[in-house]
Amino acid sequence: MCKERISQSTKIESQTQEEKIYMISFRWKSVLCPILAGFFHLHVFYEAIHFIYASFTLDTDLLSTDDVANLLFKVDHAAFVAYSFDLICCYALGVIPFSRCNSAKDVAGHHLPILCLVLPLCIPIWAQLESLDPLFFAVIHSNSKSKARSGLIIACLRATGLGFVSSLNEVFMCFQRAEMSWAGNFKFSDIRHRQNHRSTSQIPIQIFTSRFMIGVELYFKFCIFCVFSLFGFKACCNIDLSYLTYILDPEISSASEVANRSIWNIARLIYASPNTMRAGIFRFFMLAMYPSMGMRTAKKIREFHRNGTSMIGCGGGGGNRKVA
Repeated sequence: MCKERISQSTKIESQTQEEKIYMISFRWKSVLCPILAGFFHLHVFYEAIHFIYASFTLDTDLLSTDDVANLLFKVDHAAFVAYSFDLICCYALGVIPFSRCNSAKDVAGHHLPILCLVLPLCIPIWAQLESLDPLFFAVIHSNSKSKARSGLIIACLRATGLGFVSSLNEVFMCFQRAEMSWAGNFKFSDIRHRQNHRSTSQIPIQIFTSRFMIGVELYFKFCIFCVFSLFGFKACCNIDLSYLTYILDPEISSASEVANRSIWNIARLIYASPNTMRAGIFRFFMLAMYPSMGMRTAKKIREFHRNGTSMIGCGGGGGNRKVA
């Protein structure tokens, strides 16, 4: 009997030790994965800001076709890496990297359309496959001082930059998740409860989960839906306008002949371009989703100030801007 009891207690101790090791490893994984994801999204944000800045300062006359292709590749490559890593965290490592998301399906619902549809539409430009996007390359190969060429380059840079500038929101949420995991919180709404039930000496690092930073995050979300989106929509329309300017240019007889100057043929020529399809997807998503997301964010901001708390729900941000 004694031997059996000793053996049972040994097994229990062994299981307890294994559980402790597992919990420690899971905790570190739950902290490190969001931190890495945050830095990947920070790179996307940096490239997006660079695109917006370049759209105002670059001399487009000096840019070759290779320069344009390489430039447009940068932010898409950064987004591909960041979004792929998010999905790896969710489905391979079992870690949700965003503070306001509790389901991998929410992350996949935003990321997969971008990875499988939005980014591939720019492959003809990256790889310079002129046969797949002849209109884009016809404009880029045209006179370097043409209004259509400079307008298209500026519009593409600005639209892409404004489309991905919301990655800063993902940076906030990733670093919030890291702090939450370090404190043992699994839901965003747990933060306030934990703050109210522990002594000051037990409070871990609180930077991105502080009231100030969550307020910054909420206001940035509002800017995504109600400010940046308007400028992004305008930039996408400028892509269409640049193509139209090129087609109707009397000096470009070949394009004018293809379109025959009829409204239907001109529209078909413009919207057959993968680059225009990509801009169209952003505009559709903005019109379909951003008004409701903006209203939800405005409601959260009001509650944030009214209740003196930042723990207002778990949805409605740049992730189901995407994911938020």
